[in-house]
Amino acid sequence: MSVQNGSRKEKKPPKGVERIFERMKKQLEGKMMADEAISYRNLGEYEKAYKLLIESFEKYRYLPAITLIGTTALLKGDIDKAIEWFEVNIENPPEGSGYLLIEWYANLGLIFFQNKQDYSKARTIYEKALGIPKSSDIDDGLYNTMISGVHRDIAAVYMRCGQISLAADYARKRLAFDPDCEISKKVLAACLANKSKIQNIARLIDNPLCGTIVSSPDGTATAVNSRGRDFPSVAQRLAHTMGHRLLHMLYDVRGKALPQCREQCEKDIEYIEQWAGVVNGKWTYEQDERFACQYELFMAKKVPLMQLQPPQGEILDPGIGEIFTRISEK
Repeated sequence: MSVQNGSRKEKKPPKGVERIFERMKKQLEGKMMADEAISYRNLGEYEKAYKLLIESFEKYRYLPAITLIGTTALLKGDIDKAIEWFEVNIENPPEGSGYLLIEWYANLGLIFFQNKQDYSKARTIYEKALGIPKSSDIDDGLYNTMISGVHRDIAAVYMRCGQISLAADYARKRLAFDPDCEISKKVLAACLANKSKIQNIARLIDNPLCGTIVSSPDGTATAVNSRGRDFPSVAQRLAHTMGHRLLHMLYDVRGKALPQCREQCEKDIEYIEQWAGVVNGKWTYEQDERFACQYELFMAKKVPLMQLQPPQGEILDPGIGEIFTRISEK
């Protein structure tokens, strides 16, 4: 090497390249800290793990730490903290979150599914996860792996919500990706083997209403859940329970009715939904309860010997009475 070449100074990389190197360095340091946190977590030292993960995210902006923070809170038994953490980052995702949003939705959905047993909420969360478009920063293999996990879980949720066709569809999608997935095999088998039974059980088991008959997942055991309400008599409890059952049956009849009967059923459902203030066919707990209370009053007037004591302040709507009459006469 000549003297001239030996005296040549090293050129600094362009600023853009320097910024890339700096980000890579921070990501590496953040990952190393997160890996250390996982080791502590595996030992059951959740507080140490949690502090390291928070530092990994706040100091180094290592975004995968967000998932680890939420799941660590869950392992500690702090379910509400885990929910809050995932919700905050979903509502205001940090820059560069990309495909990680799917992962956060999937974890949040699993918490509501398994820990909270709020199947309706879990279903909404999983549906949002499926609506996230594939971003450019994720390859097809990783994306398919992540979205397939959502397919597995939403299939189970749809079954619990009584949406059997959707449950079967997503179970098949999961099995196309992972033929050995035991959860999806069971969901698909249950959907195909006993469709009508699962629908009836799922609709009532998700959010047991006052007086609703609740079945165990296998359809064997039954009980009546009063949700804290006192019934003055067995007859009133029965009337209230039948009110809930009739409402669910009306929707089942609509789907299975002959063409000449379906028109009247559609009119009945349309009238009931308008009366109850139901939007897009989605009933709230309060709306379903009001319908059941109306049936209590109807039965009290129709069968006075039952000696029911209807709740104060309720007025039987004439239109609802006509519908109850039609149903009872069939």
